[in-house]
Amino acid sequence: MIRFIGMAISLLLLPVSMFAGEKIDRRYWDASLPVEKRTEILLKQMTLEEKVNQLCSGFLRFRQYDYDSLTRANLLSGIGALQYINSSKPADKDTETINAVQKFVREKTRLGIPLFVHGEALHGHVARGAASFPQAIALASTWDRDLVEKVFSYVSCEARSRGTNFVFSPVLDIARDPRWGRMEETYGEDPYLVSEIGLACVRGLQGRDLPIGRNHVASSPKHFAAYGQCAGGRNFAPANVPERLFREEILEPFRKAVQIGHIKGIMPSHSEIDGIPAHANEWLLTGILREELGFSGVVVSDYHDVERLNILHHIVSDNTEAAKAALKAGVNFDLPISTCYKTLIDEIRGNREYMEILDRRVSEVLRLKFEMGLFENPYSDGADFAKQEKTRDSLTYLAAAKAVTLLKNENGILPLDRRKIKKIAVIGPNADVVILGGYSPKKYESVTIRQGLENMFKDTDVQVLYSKGCEITKQKSASQFETGNLKSGKIETIPLEEEISGIEEAAKLASECDVVVLCVGDNYYTTREAIYFEGNLGDRSELQLAGNQEYLARAVIQSGTPVVTVLMHGRSLTVDYLAENADAIVDAWYLGEQTGTVIADILFGELNPGGKLPVTYPRKSSQLPVYYDQKESGFLKSYLFEDNTPLWPFGFGLSYTEFKISDIALDKDTIQKNESCIVRMTVSNTGKYAGDEVVQVYIRDVVASVTRPMIQLKGFSRVSLQPGESRRISIEIPYDALGLINKDYEYEVEPGEFKLYVGSSSDLAQLQEQTFHVAN
Repeated sequence: MIRFIGMAISLLLLPVSMFAGEKIDRRYWDASLPVEKRTEILLKQMTLEEKVNQLCSGFLRFRQYDYDSLTRANLLSGIGALQYINSSKPADKDTETINAVQKFVREKTRLGIPLFVHGEALHGHVARGAASFPQAIALASTWDRDLVEKVFSYVSCEARSRGTNFVFSPVLDIARDPRWGRMEETYGEDPYLVSEIGLACVRGLQGRDLPIGRNHVASSPKHFAAYGQCAGGRNFAPANVPERLFREEILEPFRKAVQIGHIKGIMPSHSEIDGIPAHANEWLLTGILREELGFSGVVVSDYHDVERLNILHHIVSDNTEAAKAALKAGVNFDLPISTCYKTLIDEIRGNREYMEILDRRVSEVLRLKFEMGLFENPYSDGADFAKQEKTRDSLTYLAAAKAVTLLKNENGILPLDRRKIKKIAVIGPNADVVILGGYSPKKYESVTIRQGLENMFKDTDVQVLYSKGCEITKQKSASQFETGNLKSGKIETIPLEEEISGIEEAAKLASECDVVVLCVGDNYYTTREAIYFEGNLGDRSELQLAGNQEYLARAVIQSGTPVVTVLMHGRSLTVDYLAENADAIVDAWYLGEQTGTVIADILFGELNPGGKLPVTYPRKSSQLPVYYDQKESGFLKSYLFEDNTPLWPFGFGLSYTEFKISDIALDKDTIQKNESCIVRMTVSNTGKYAGDEVVQVYIRDVVASVTRPMIQLKGFSRVSLQPGESRRISIEIPYDALGLINKDYEYEVEPGEFKLYVGSSSDLAQLQEQTFHVAN
């Protein structure tokens, strides 16, 4: 196998005269011409092989792929895209490598069509040394649109500086089953919150102005659609959703991304709807996406999913039939290495129907490349990012600080009083490791909770003492990508008898200290994307702490020393013992590279937690589904002998200070067609600490032609207040936000009475109610 950078240089030595004397209409290089005209001129001159190659891709980096044959077979014919994900090169080498490839394609191929360079950016650009922000579920916990847009503006600039111009982000799946290992990649369970945070991400990645600028990238949200509704929480399983729910809730984040964010890419789901896999679903990818929503970008397959039409879903007999089905449905790119689309050259030759479809798919690809200005300048320049990079520490810190959610604070134990503490026990399998979550780089620098506390008390007489106590799983991994070599086999926990001495040692340490910081949760094996051939990674049937962590928690709590629990995890967990017995619980999810610094500052009052839960916490996995916006009929009765209320509700989060929401008023009692409802309220900080409150507005359609959820989130605002400060704020509820999919499967805002609720979580008992009407 040949290293690619050396190959790219050798390819540059090919003679420029290889196309000498060939007559080519070069007007498609004229940026003053309309994009459609440039596309038309270029398409007419392309051979069948060149057209098919524009829909093909290959890896630059992963060792298991032969990029020697890839380059020699396809690059000279003008391959359309390259995968450059999780690069292990320094940033300047990334830029150099990609620029070399783009230069070769521009100068040595017949038509000089630039490449899409695909990357990942779930919570940071996936590349060596790139900034790692809080995982997606933690970013959703900030409930801060402006912050999320700033985060992804940074991410886009960093990615573009290293050669990437197209990223597979954000995840817009609605996560309502925490058994599913990819909950951590989402923005939670609520369509409105997912839509708003997702739109902020898209705006950060692409910018707010079109065409996409030189420091931004094309955003390709995923997974279209209903992927988060996989049966049983099993990745790849069918999504069994009724059409009304699908259109009203599942599609909503994608609708906003398309119609407001003007996304230029989209990635279909691994799974199926009503027996039709997404990658072969013409109704979904053409009828809904392009015709109904107005999407005009390119559809990129999830990795290997065109081939899976054959080898997993079995709706076709071979890879060529899979390619034809995906092409017809609307898939522009067969990723990652175009196993199926490469077979189209011989299959389509002379087939008029598929030649027309091929031309349509290729035109969509070329149009976006023209729109992005790649023909004018496909190259990357790290100089622009140098200005942004100065904000890295402050932005990664701020994002992590705003994501932290306080779930319990018995007797106001937090913030801890430095004057009363001489010994701190930092205990648990996540105490001295930073779990970044899925789609993170292998090589990164970060601060663990142990390190954060040691740094805080470095020049004092306070002792920070450490004991792991137990592991989470027998297998250990520094990153998600290092679990990928486990193609089969079973993830195992460690028998209690093998860890009992470590647990006893941790409990003894706890008894000798003034406070315990107990760090438990997940690792890269217990919550992550589960690939169907990789054994039992990620998805779980039960949601309790994995391994012997609860035994550790019980032993430490029984020591009698006050225990502050820090949860670091990727899904909502059933932690009823901790909820009952720990003195405080801080939910950190995965906070990124500054985890330890932020947690230390939270624990000792340098920061005041203000995050809110983007998902509901169940008491037991048998309680599922437990997401908040269900129909009233689902909550008429509890299960026998069980408490049917959640452990913590959606939108919940405490603070070190106290807030009061008062003087709620609507601007009108009756709303006419296309009018908004504006609700105003006063938010006051009545406590002694500066802090943030997230004001949440929910509605309920009292009587409707189809059954409605008990309440639905329709607005929110994060407000920062000093002690004693009050502020009057307004939240607008647009007319269209009051609608539903009626009996005829048409979107309609029905006249009648609506309830509006204002508060700091979805808990109906603490929400303040108002009434308004929608006129006939």
